[in-house]
Amino acid sequence: MNRNAFCAVLLHLAAIVSLSQTAWAAGDYKLELAVSDGTHQQAIAGPTTAPATQPILPQRPSVSFSLDSKLTAKWKVTYTAKAATKDALVHFYVVRTERPNQAPPALAPAAVLLETAQTLDFESNGTTSAELGFRPLEPGVYLVRLEAHGESDESFVEMDLIVK
Repeated sequence: MNRNAFCAVLLHLAAIVSLSQTAWAAGDYKLELAVSDGTHQQAIAGPTTAPATQPILPQRPSVSFSLDSKLTAKWKVTYTAKAATKDALVHFYVVRTERPNQAPPALAPAAVLLETAQTLDFESNGTTSAELGFRPLEPGVYLVRLEAHGESDESFVEMDLIVK
């Protein structure tokens, strides 16, 4: 292959990668997540659709509550793509971590405070939501994360819960 043909192939591959990352970053889901004790609330909407290999994670929002707080997590997922999708996984969990902004750990049963998952078929603008009450068992840092996994998209929103 001559040099011009090789350069043309490289440019074509770069264009394909760029387009696929742009499409992936656009996201098929709108995610909303809030944690509240009835007085104070931290909310986040997204999604974040960064590749799992992203080297630097952005700083997550965080919220602090006392150990005796009765907390409520509210979340909502809206499917925003035009074509319907089947077997989308919506996964929500609260898991103990060692420090704020830590990458999501393995979901070992001893570390998971709360977890829900459902597999759904979505039409365009279809939604699902939940409101869950919980209490932290001990002081520390907890990752609160909502994920939506579809045929061609994985989106998430997350925050750190600091319990004192």
